This record gives sequence, structure tokens and C-alpha cells, in this order.
Amino acid sequence: MKKDKKTIFEELFEKKSCFAVIVSVNVSTLKGMDFSDREYTLLINGPDRRVLTCSFKKNKDYAGLYEKKLTDLEILEFRKNLEHFIKVEHDRNGRVYELKNNSFKKYYKSLYDFFYKKK
Repeated sequence: MKKDKKTIFEELFEKKSCFAVIVSVNVSTLKGMDFSDREYTLLINGPDRRVLTCSFKKNKDYAGLYEKKLTDLEILEFRKNLEHFIKVEHDRNGRVYELKNNSFKKYYKSLYDFFYKKK
């Protein structure tokens, strides 16, 4: 029997990858009515993305960061696994979630300082 492909979060948890999930809120106004939409994006450091089977796009604003817009099924899986995350930022533009006991911000900053900061 063929084994089913692992989901992105199963892979991330199994490989103990450090990552963050960004939920951005986009508000549009049309004829005086506000419409909002949420976009879920997974952020990961460059070397960590190489061990995963899904593809990521290079982030244009931050060196060494890669991102992937989550599909509807991946969003449901993220919500199902919320107990693994802590909300570290929340404002009118959205939210940022990191793994409990594995801060993506600290991890990225340490790598950035080591590889990209001029000495």
C-alpha cells in the first residue's frame, strides 16, 4: 500500500524546523463597505527549507528568509495545531505565531548576525 505524502506541518514538526506563521489582514473598501481577507504565510530560514518537499519563494525584504502562502487545507492544519504555537504579535494588520520554546525571531536574528551583519 502506498504511503500518503506528509503535510507541510507534519514535515516541519518532524524535522524540528524553526518557523513562523504570519496572518495578515487585508481590508478593502468598496462603495462604503469594508471587506476583509486573511492571508496565511509560513516563514522559514533558507537552509531549513531545503529539507522540506514543498517549495518556498525567496522573501524580497529580508535576507535568507523564504515564504510560502498556505493553502486552505494547510490553514486548517495550522489551526488544528495551534497548541504548538504562541502569538507573539497582534495588531490591526494581523498576527504572528511562533513555536512555543523555539522563537523564530531569535533564531533568525542569530543567523542574520552571524552571516549577514558586517563585522
